[in-house]
Amino acid sequence: MSRLSVSRLTHHASDDAPLAGLTGYSYTQAVALEQAGVDYILVGDSGGMVELGFPSTRSVLMSDMLRMAESVRRGAPHTFLIGDMPLGSYEPSDAEAVRSAIDFVRFAGVDAVKLEGGQRVQSRVRAIVNAGIAVVGHIGVTPQSPINLAGYRVHGKAESEFAALIDDARALFAAGASAILLEAIPQEVSARLNQLVAGTFLGIGAGCGLGGQLLILHDVLGQYPDFRPKFAKNYGREIMEAIASNEGSIASLENEFISRVVKSETPMLEFMTACIRQYVLEVRAGEFPSEEYEYPIAEAELQALASAPAWNS
Repeated sequence: MSRLSVSRLTHHASDDAPLAGLTGYSYTQAVALEQAGVDYILVGDSGGMVELGFPSTRSVLMSDMLRMAESVRRGAPHTFLIGDMPLGSYEPSDAEAVRSAIDFVRFAGVDAVKLEGGQRVQSRVRAIVNAGIAVVGHIGVTPQSPINLAGYRVHGKAESEFAALIDDARALFAAGASAILLEAIPQEVSARLNQLVAGTFLGIGAGCGLGGQLLILHDVLGQYPDFRPKFAKNYGREIMEAIASNEGSIASLENEFISRVVKSETPMLEFMTACIRQYVLEVRAGEFPSEEYEYPIAEAELQALASAPAWNS
């Protein structure tokens, strides 16, 4: 598969193989990510939690993000790279948002930036795009937002929330966003949104049938001890079990990197690469996310949504 470009991301067809993306925060992680063939890497503000040990993403500074992004770009020079705009780097003004985006491009060579919010950040998105920098939006659960201080909550089950998702998605695409990340939304809801709004949607905990998927690298590896979302598959455990069993189980994973793990001078790097590659294979084949890794919605809630004006708009 050819390298992802802004044009290909923007015009990703619904019948194309889903794009497989993961977060990355360091040089060594980036080496494994590029070797495994991910379509894109997000240098997420989640690095504040999984790498820096903060209790949330709200403590991450732009300087933290730039240092991580620079490191990832050195390790993955040929992979589409997205820089995550941290809290405070874009909210004050359009000019501040453009300055932050330019810093990502200047110092880390990112291909796009991502920022949270819908209609409230429409002018920020437009300003960054007008400055010649591609933007990925982010709606649904937005971890930077103070409204999430009560905890991580599945989004889009209520009619008002679904209507807001439609308005937010249309506002972001109208402002020039190349794609939108949907977070923690039931599969039926994200699928309907995908039908109603034209554009490329990526999902993290938003079910199957979208233009692409994203997971946190540490969740894929089984490396972060503090929290594991329902939608995250532990490929580290699966591959460790395959290695500990027989050759037949290993072969069934169809992963060329697994056999290298026990023979390599860098076994942990090969193990990381094997986990990532298995995720990539399953995303492109439409095998991940399966129902086990989707957020459910009650039948009564779905019926109420289906009769709502927004659902039929």
